[in-house]
Amino acid sequence: MKWGLIPFWAKDPKIGFEMINAREEDIDKKPAFRKPTKSQRCLIPATGFYEWKKVRLENKEEKFPWYFKLKDQEIFSFAGIYDIWKDPEGYETYSYSVITTKPNDTVKSVHNRMPVILQKRNEGVYLNPDTPLSEILALLVPFPDKNMISWPVKQLVNSATNDGPELIKELDEKRSNNPQR
Repeated sequence: MKWGLIPFWAKDPKIGFEMINAREEDIDKKPAFRKPTKSQRCLIPATGFYEWKKVRLENKEEKFPWYFKLKDQEIFSFAGIYDIWKDPEGYETYSYSVITTKPNDTVKSVHNRMPVILQKRNEGVYLNPDTPLSEILALLVPFPDKNMISWPVKQLVNSATNDGPELIKELDEKRSNNPQR
């Protein structure tokens, strides 16, 4: 699947660049997200995620990346929605958006949004096409703060050409009293 939901009715697939995330507050109201929220839900596997903290330095605002993960789960799932778009020749493109919500306390000091991380016990409920929409919407909440950790990472994550374990390595390993851990 391609990240950045392209609604089935879109004239131009470039609209997907604007729809990498779907805000839980209005996911059942926006035309691009309404149908997928009701019947095209997916799980997006993850081991962690990045957010960028804005910091003002010498009259200039800069962004510094932080890595977030769960304390006791190596792999977890973001709540997602997907759609299938067909180009004029009939070629199908499957695309998705990550659902976001307000941040928990761990994420709040870095960013004003976070992905919806589903509790393992709720993944089947979320995917079940018979689950009422009201129950689906009730699952789209911040993950418990006490079950997450975070740390700053190198700016290497700012380039998609970079890959490897150094992208999630803590920036300053000597700092033992990291308030975000």
